[in-house]
Amino acid sequence: DRYSRVRDFLVQLSAVEEEYTRPQSDALVPPLDAKPGDRIAQDLVVKSRLGSGSTAVALLVARGDRELVLKLASKPDNSDRIRAEFDTLKSLRHPRIVEVFELVQFDALAGFLAASAGQKILAKHLRDEGPLSLEYLERFGTDLIEAVCHLEEKGFPHRDIKPENIGIRKSNDGAEHLVLFDFSLSSVPSDNIRCGTTAYLDPFLTDRKPPRWDNAAERYAAALTLYEMATGDRPKWGDDESHPVALK
Repeated sequence: DRYSRVRDFLVQLSAVEEEYTRPQSDALVPPLDAKPGDRIAQDLVVKSRLGSGSTAVALLVARGDRELVLKLASKPDNSDRIRAEFDTLKSLRHPRIVEVFELVQFDALAGFLAASAGQKILAKHLRDEGPLSLEYLERFGTDLIEAVCHLEEKGFPHRDIKPENIGIRKSNDGAEHLVLFDFSLSSVPSDNIRCGTTAYLDPFLTDRKPPRWDNAAERYAAALTLYEMATGDRPKWGDDESHPVALK
């Protein structure tokens, strides 16, 4: 009867807290301390905690009958990163990229409200269901390539494309499509070639003259994601023990 993943346990724990914990007053609760049911602004009530990273936390919030995602800096020093991410996403209007609505402020913490990228992320879908069927591989693969092409056309990088940063959301026609989110690394300078998730980083960035992140590195991460969608696993290099650069 045990949960297979800690995340699943935490989801159920939040549900229990929501059922048995009720706010004692209408006083506003600091968003980083908020539990399901707490009001963090006059028009925002927390529904659940979606996750956290090195710079931010994500909360599912309700504004009236509408559900939104609040991405909030985890400490004041990260607020500039949040504002930069918001500015990037405001410039990217595309059905395969998550939409943002407004910048918000909670004391020294900056945040923004965005649409949900979907009820499930691609990484969890691959873990639960395995490799995609041909129909889904064609549709989801097209979605991802369209998103990457739009980024290149607009001149904005993502820099951390991977299944964990891709949601699956139903469109108006009822079909499921991919939605790219988490642009927290988009403002990192291109000469920082170590930024990102190691498994999806182009291993030959050091061969650039000078070493710099570029669009080819973005395509590399997208290609690994496509491979993972088709096979259920990342590609292995040589004996799967050595770094790809060492195999040249």
